[in-house]
Amino acid sequence: MKSPLVIFLLLFGSVAVSMHAAIIIEGFTSATNDRFANDEQFIANSFDLSGVGLSNNSNARWLTMVSENVFLSSNHFFPSDGTNVTFHASNDPNGLTAARSVLSSQRVGSSDIRIGTLNAALGSAFTFYNFATQNTTNNNTAPGGGPNSANSESFINSPYYLADAYLFGKSPTEGFVNSQNMAV
Repeated sequence: MKSPLVIFLLLFGSVAVSMHAAIIIEGFTSATNDRFANDEQFIANSFDLSGVGLSNNSNARWLTMVSENVFLSSNHFFPSDGTNVTFHASNDPNGLTAARSVLSSQRVGSSDIRIGTLNAALGSAFTFYNFATQNTTNNNTAPGGGPNSANSESFINSPYYLADAYLFGKSPTEGFVNSQNMAV
């Protein structure tokens, strides 16, 4: 663990700091985290983010493509039916875009996941993402934690253990239109 003090401060000392923290935040710089700032050092420059769309309304709600016209979103902040969504083929704000409308969507059970369809497929310049198929939990208690613990044996042996995770949110840079308000 590189920075237990940072985690301690983030938790305000209210909980004991584990040597197996789930997330360690190393830092943030807006210049390299804004997708459309045209910075060659953008942290996710090597990833294809063309399947991530943002609604054009004032809320800038997200959706992520899982096939050419099917998307997933969060149930607590999804683009409603009829909302226009913009996709960018690259990280260049002036590059190729595709605009689609949300045809319909529905909540998946009682989860915070929403699945829906667009009015038309995106086309070959835009990607969609596969589901992870590796199970990261087991029913046996592994040393150092229970079955859903970050310490469980199946998680430690999974391809996600110690992998970098990228979290998406709104850009701190002023001036982006909502469909380009993406930071990593």
